[in-house]
Amino acid sequence: MKGYINPEYAIYKMIAYYLRAQYPDVLFHFDSSGLHHTKTQAGMLKAIQKGKGFPDLMILAPRGRYHGLFLEIKTENARVYRKDLLPADDHIADQEQWLSELRANGYDADFARGFDEAKMKIDIYLNLSK
Repeated sequence: MKGYINPEYAIYKMIAYYLRAQYPDVLFHFDSSGLHHTKTQAGMLKAIQKGKGFPDLMILAPRGRYHGLFLEIKTENARVYRKDLLPADDHIADQEQWLSELRANGYDADFARGFDEAKMKIDIYLNLSK
């Protein structure tokens, strides 16, 4: 596992650069749980989390009827749902549960595959009226 880089990390970096350039006043944060940690760090993070599957990106800017935007970032070719529209695996199911709970609590929350889809969802969201 040494030297492993999460393939989604490159997308995180592009999104961060984009947000800083296009929306410099918008508060945002990436969850570090999806990044590689030592066994000790992973255990420490697990101890202070509500559960598995928290979204990767939080944009802390109310728009329209929403309190903020949460995106679970995936690579462009990631399989999120099966043909029967159920989550592709247990990990995706945990992530979908978080997104569902966030939506129920007044947040815009969704999956985003690749930089282009994430950028589109961010632009749509941040262009809603304040």
